[in-house]
Amino acid sequence: MNAARCDGACPLPNITDFNNGTGPVVTNKLCRWSDPLSWLSGHVPLDGETVEVTQDCTYFWFDVELSAIVEALYINTIFIFEDGIADRHLRAHHIFVR
Repeated sequence: MNAARCDGACPLPNITDFNNGTGPVVTNKLCRWSDPLSWLSGHVPLDGETVEVTQDCTYFWFDVELSAIVEALYINTIFIFEDGIADRHLRAHHIFVR
C-alpha cells in the first residue's frame, strides 16, 4: 500500500503513480464519502453496513470528520483522506484494501 501526505494544498496525484504505469486509465472520476451519489446504495454509509468503494471512481475522497462505524469496508480504488484543519476518523470493524 502506498501512502502520501500533502503539506498545504494537495492536488490529486497522477494516476500512473499508483498503477505503476501498467496501462491507460479511461476515467478520472473523483467521488466523495459525503456524497450519496458516490455510493451504490444511494446514501452515505450507516452504522453496521458493509460498503464498497468501487473502481467506478478513480479517486475516492474521505471528506468527513467522522464516519459511521461500518461493519466492513472494501476499498478497490485510490482512497485519499482530505487534508485540512479537522482530524479525519474512518471507523470500521474490518477494512480490506485491494
